Amino acid sequence: GGSLADALAAMPEVTEHFDRATIDRLTAPENYLGLAPQMVDQAIKLSGAITI
Repeated sequence: GGSLADALAAMPEVTEHFDRATIDRLTAPENYLGLAPQMVDQAIKLSGAITI
């Protein structure tokens, strides 16, 4: 198993729109995990309000 970037780079329907450098940039975790800590904090706050 390769990376997500490798899988996307092997797809002609992706590479007709994006070069490998762009695919790498778009799939780099530091570019899409920026709000993860805030999202976790919000989920924890909401979980306290849920009763079963």
